[in-house]
Amino acid sequence: MEREKQARVRCTESNAADFRQLVSEWPSLAATVASLQKQGLFPGLRGMQITLTGDQQFVDGGVGSLIGENGLLARVARSECAKGGNDGNAV
Repeated sequence: MEREKQARVRCTESNAADFRQLVSEWPSLAATVASLQKQGLFPGLRGMQITLTGDQQFVDGGVGSLIGENGLLARVARSECAKGGNDGNAV
């Protein structure tokens, strides 16, 4: 069995658009970011990083593995909707 991989992805100029999309597609993350910014505790996306854990293909996909129509966030949301329990904060 393949061992899980991990990768830390920091927001940079080259992936900032993907991070903006990640925040917009993940309602609970967007709320957390907004709250921290309001308190002056979060400098913006330049201070954001995520850690991906999964198989090599998922980890290699970076933030792109989470966003978009086929990303993990959308798949989880569809799954939760099919179960009848999506409150927008499933991930």
